[in-house]
Amino acid sequence: MKKSGILYGTRPLHQESRIMSNILIVDDDSATRKLLQVLISRFDHNIFMAENLQEALALVEEHPIDIVFLDVILPDGNGLEALPAIKQKPSSP
Repeated sequence: MKKSGILYGTRPLHQESRIMSNILIVDDDSATRKLLQVLISRFDHNIFMAENLQEALALVEEHPIDIVFLDVILPDGNGLEALPAIKQKPSSP
């Protein structure tokens, strides 16, 4: 079951009453993504998930991201080497 690019959270993005941050989780391991999603969603954050760098860069381009949990070893590259590209996106975390 692929969950990449899906927004998780308890409130819609337009309701800012208690939403603290938009968080992007980038990991090719679905169990790690799910674990982080479950833990973080308890605090009313909006969560975006990607299983590779290509999806992550697209999400950062499309959404204002505040925090990124980024795996280092991904199928399409090194997470650390992608940091400069992520920081140059419009919603740089």
